[in-house]
Amino acid sequence: MRPWQVEFLKHVGIEDAIGLVFEHTQRGGVLATELRRWRKAQGLPSVRTKSCAVALQIWARTCKKVVRSVRSQRAQGIRVPRRPEFLELNLADDDKSAVSSLGGGPFRNCRSSKNGVM
Repeated sequence: MRPWQVEFLKHVGIEDAIGLVFEHTQRGGVLATELRRWRKAQGLPSVRTKSCAVALQIWARTCKKVVRSVRSQRAQGIRVPRRPEFLELNLADDDKSAVSSLGGGPFRNCRSSKNGVM
């Protein structure tokens, strides 16, 4: 996660993946509204509440997959579980922009680290 995403989650009292999944399930709509207000207070670009809800859903689903994977590995007796691999995007060295799950982030100069596709 990006630093601002972590800061928001700390702001609302979420400290781990299980907490995010639980809170999103219990009060996803409230979290989306809080995220929109928090972004505005932090001077980040304005986004719609629906965009915040989609971003939170993506974060929660990702956490849910990681938690399931870790639990499955521990059940198999693996002491140091590996996180599941997801598609990673690497930015070109000359571009310092980032892709955001809230949109507004450019996809230009991004390539998949798995297959080199631009």
